[in-house]
Amino acid sequence: MVFSNGPDNASSVPPEDVAELAQSTGTIIYMISTQQAQAEPVSTAVFERMSKATGGKAYFSKSWRDETRAFASIRDDLAHLYSLSYYPTANPNRGWRAITVKLVGKHLQKYHLRTRTDTAFFSKPNYPRVAFQTSGPASK
Repeated sequence: MVFSNGPDNASSVPPEDVAELAQSTGTIIYMISTQQAQAEPVSTAVFERMSKATGGKAYFSKSWRDETRAFASIRDDLAHLYSLSYYPTANPNRGWRAITVKLVGKHLQKYHLRTRTDTAFFSKPNYPRVAFQTSGPASK
């Protein structure tokens, strides 16, 4: 979890490198930032890109109440995190494979599914791993 009070002005490592390391280790990044960072389009884009790439989410708070809601949302996400493993049958395509995860059935439509689609979730070629999480009933 990263808490920021504004645009990045002191990092020695580029955000892309941080996201890549997090992806390679299966680490989810959640960003909570102040409204000041949201006013800066570059920071907003970086925070959203880094968190989304790792299966997390970026939050921009205007008040301590917004921060409290962000922490509660993150807690709920982490309480509903699941991993799904899959081992494909052998075939001539030895590269990475795309996997689509769907919730099937009307009784599951009330849930929101968020997946990570980068190759960092694949432990080694031909043995991909997909992580997904549900966020409880979808808001109306």
